[in-house]
Amino acid sequence: IIELGKFNRHWGNGYRSLYISDKAPSYPQIGFKYKVNQKLKYSYLHGFLNSNIPDSSRSSYYKNNFSRRSISVPRNIAAHRIEWKLNDKIIFSFNESVIYATRSLDIYYLIPILPFYPIENYIGDTDNIQMGVDILFRINELQKTYVSFFMDELTPEWIFKSKNHNWFGWQFGYNIKDAILKNSEFQIEYNWTDQRIYMHKYTINDFYNHNHPIGFWAGPHAQELLFNYITYFGERVFKFHFSKIKRGLNTKEMVKDNYQDMQLNRYEKGYEERTLVSINFKIPSKIKDLGYHIDLCYINFKNVGFEFTNNQLINGKDIEKVSINFSLFYNFSIRKSYN
Repeated sequence: IIELGKFNRHWGNGYRSLYISDKAPSYPQIGFKYKVNQKLKYSYLHGFLNSNIPDSSRSSYYKNNFSRRSISVPRNIAAHRIEWKLNDKIIFSFNESVIYATRSLDIYYLIPILPFYPIENYIGDTDNIQMGVDILFRINELQKTYVSFFMDELTPEWIFKSKNHNWFGWQFGYNIKDAILKNSEFQIEYNWTDQRIYMHKYTINDFYNHNHPIGFWAGPHAQELLFNYITYFGERVFKFHFSKIKRGLNTKEMVKDNYQDMQLNRYEKGYEERTLVSINFKIPSKIKDLGYHIDLCYINFKNVGFEFTNNQLINGKDIEKVSINFSLFYNFSIRKSYN
């Protein structure tokens, strides 16, 4: 399968993704998926990100006394993933990606079958490498569990030292079908990200697009516990979602300290916390192909927007609200018959 377009994607077994998530804004990309055999699948992509960092050298050509445009420094991502089906119960997935910038395209990262880690060192050690492993275990036909591991800033010679630049993210999840009711699915998942991942010593190489993390939607220095329950009654669908997330500070000053091995304890400077509960109903109408959704949502957001400046903690706001949303959907198809 060859892919070309502007879209986002999801790599991983969980509801969230630590690695490449569909929560970040979409970006132009090319790629392919290749089924090597019954046990191996291979995926590759090269995408063009937005750094939101102005390129003053080029922007000077796009300004005059009545108009001005800002151009961002190019930022790109290349990534590949291999899935290995060990047997009917266990599937291993291995991921590798690189963020690079200041050039529109690097021919080295267009070689999809070569590992990026030695290439990045070969061309000067200026880019940002990430690696990851996913393990899916099918307990039986109705149950499965999964683990995801994300590594940023791999430094092999420092792995067993107390001070190292090997920073992690974790995901643990469990699914069961036909729980409580027939034609239903229950999911529990926990995500945890180190305060040092996703952000690079060179800002241009951050694991971000349009200031949104490409991986876990809450970014570094965060953790989330979530529950999903979905059940089908014919064409009717009921979905319950619960999410409780906690997120600490994430600043450039902290990044500098991280690379000097002077990082703070987790949540030492405070944190914000959000609880979200939502109920969704999908109901068909008597009109063919017309349906509607009803969403009920409760949010309790504490200390949102807090910051630490000039050695002072500035508390954020507490927000609590209930929202109701009603949506109509009409699906249609155009068919043409030939004699």
